[in-house]
Amino acid sequence: MKHLFVFVAGLSALLSTIPVVAADLTVTITGVRNAHGDLWIAIYDDAEAFVQQNDTKSAAQLKLRARDGTVAFTLRGLAEGMYAVSVMHDENSNAQFDQMGTTPLEGYAYSNSFGSTTMPSFDRAAVTLQPGETETVMKLMYY
Repeated sequence: MKHLFVFVAGLSALLSTIPVVAADLTVTITGVRNAHGDLWIAIYDDAEAFVQQNDTKSAAQLKLRARDGTVAFTLRGLAEGMYAVSVMHDENSNAQFDQMGTTPLEGYAYSNSFGSTTMPSFDRAAVTLQPGETETVMKLMYY
């Protein structure tokens, strides 16, 4: 039994020294209708945080100036795994997703959800990152 404990402890120490392989995620946002305001982007590695759109529990957040047409960026050094991305075009720079009732007044998109008018599940929106670079293309939707 003592030898098993030493083996398990040694194996645990060895595994803790194996580096986590980093992955890069390139996000391309198409359909930006104008250069007004900002694009708020959140990258989630947690399904519950994604469904709740809880940015405080996101793996990463960015705010970029909007540009008419297409905006692209790369996040480097993420751990391998599943990530879902959401983006909101805050055209009036008030740091809120403006709506009239339940109708969005500003553009939004989710990874892997072209044409979706409802929020996808984490699994539907998730992009699997592996070593190297993974790309997702998102098309902003406006009403």
